[in-house]
Amino acid sequence: MIEIKKEDKKPTPNLNLVSFAFDLGFTIAVPLVVFAFLGRLADRYWQISPWGLILGLLFSIIITTVLINRKIKKIFNKF
Repeated sequence: MIEIKKEDKKPTPNLNLVSFAFDLGFTIAVPLVVFAFLGRLADRYWQISPWGLILGLLFSIIITTVLINRKIKKIFNKF
């Protein structure tokens, strides 16, 4: 019986780069949308417009910075 060896298919560097770009986009967009929405809800509930939105945006920037920092550290630890 003839055995056919399957080569290990490793993702190409371009595919890894595209994957990283999509992941980075979601890492930035999701906290921004969620905390901006929560800030607007706080503005409407407590009548503090625009401070809830501003605080939501600042909080999303902090969360995004932490998440991106972790992703970059993970990538550099591979090398």
